[in-house]
Amino acid sequence: MMSVFIGQFANTAILQVMNNASLNDFDGGNGPLAVLFPVGTMTDFNVDWYKSVGTVLMRAMLIAAIFPLLEFAGFASLIALKRWYDRGFGIDSYYSNSPSV
Repeated sequence: MMSVFIGQFANTAILQVMNNASLNDFDGGNGPLAVLFPVGTMTDFNVDWYKSVGTVLMRAMLIAAIFPLLEFAGFASLIALKRWYDRGFGIDSYYSNSPSV
């Protein structure tokens, strides 16, 4: 759980924020941070920053919330399809609709 949290934190909080940050005001664009993150254009947290970075963060959180459900449904349907293939695409011969007493 901690490794997932650290990975998600590094992905959203550090990489996304620093990738869109303009470090020209901080170190003149010549420091070590400007070498690592040279593509940023945003100098402050303003409406444009929230429009560009906020949508990326929300999309990442939405995918992280929905993907486990999609993964579970995909693997469950794959297992059911393999079982159906093993039966020769027929019905289960041990299953009956009337309960035996």
